[in-house]
Amino acid sequence: MSRKLFLHIGNHKTGTTSIQESLHRNRQYLSDQGYSAFNKLSDEKLLEHANSNNWKIPTNANNWLVFKEPAYPGDISSCIADKEKFAAAVASSGRNTIVSAENFSWSCSIEELQELRDALAYYFDDISIVAYIRRQDQQAISYQQQNSKNMSLPSRLKFFGSDPVALPDYQKHHDRYLDYNVRLGYWADVFGDKNIKIRVFDRKHLIDGDAVIDFFHVVGAKIHHVVESNISRPFAAVKIGHLLNELSITNHWVRSDLAKALDYGDKMLPNRKQAETYYSHFRGSNITLNRRFQITDHPSLFGEDFSSYPEHRTDLWDENRANEAIKRILTLYSELADATKLEDATDLSTRHSTRYKFNKSLAKLKQNPRKYLLDKLGSR
Repeated sequence: MSRKLFLHIGNHKTGTTSIQESLHRNRQYLSDQGYSAFNKLSDEKLLEHANSNNWKIPTNANNWLVFKEPAYPGDISSCIADKEKFAAAVASSGRNTIVSAENFSWSCSIEELQELRDALAYYFDDISIVAYIRRQDQQAISYQQQNSKNMSLPSRLKFFGSDPVALPDYQKHHDRYLDYNVRLGYWADVFGDKNIKIRVFDRKHLIDGDAVIDFFHVVGAKIHHVVESNISRPFAAVKIGHLLNELSITNHWVRSDLAKALDYGDKMLPNRKQAETYYSHFRGSNITLNRRFQITDHPSLFGEDFSSYPEHRTDLWDENRANEAIKRILTLYSELADATKLEDATDLSTRHSTRYKFNKSLAKLKQNPRKYLLDKLGSR
């Protein structure tokens, strides 16, 4: 009997979290249809730790992928460290298995992909690669925003630069991630063109305008519950998130408190000219990719309407924006400082890694908040 494998490889910021959450929510319904959603952890110790801390084991395979720590951002790459173990784990999940991991988007070695295919082909005779892509200016903006949330490897290496702006200036190493013709071409060279399913992350091209519904349609499964996750963050939260990365503040509670305090305002956007210029570096490769796979009716693959961008960029501080952010941060700081005074010594020791570090990190803000923020985040 034929065994099918659907390997969903991203990209990031194309509904991957919603797809993975929907796979989890529809697990039993999928099983009734003969599908399984892969969610095994790569390390037994991780599994024990997850169970002991009541973590929800993720419906993705990102924990199997490891990143090399290069000195140069353009050398970022991910791979499955133990491909035979991974393939066996996937095979033990069920007959028609769905594996989702957006970190496969950083798998850029054709040799690694060949080894992965060989390991999986031992168990599966029908392997489909599912990838969602979006126009490069939109992808870079969304990924740059995502980088403000945590200290992921691309963020630590400043893949999109160190400036907390909506859209970075183009650099040649951006091709590593955004030249879809080269990157997806590697997957096609290894797994075969007919096994590559490339979808454009655009409501006009998605079934019912929804990535989750579209994905389930691609794999041939029905769905009961559609989950929407990972909503875009507003201007101030993104700006401060980048600042926290610069200061290497990784504490979850600190970042969460600030994100909630700064959850207001519009989205950061570049101006129309910036977006057009950035996209122009990839237009030729998009045309080549579309010729090979016949993805859309647009010769250039993506629609080229940039009217959603403003005439003037909205990603820089001005006096009003800076003052509002400062007020909210200082209000939060004051409330937490007052709460700390009321805690006894024992309670304070248990909160040392959260509230105390938060207070210490923002000491300079209290001294001269406007100068500190504007110097750090820029007001060009």
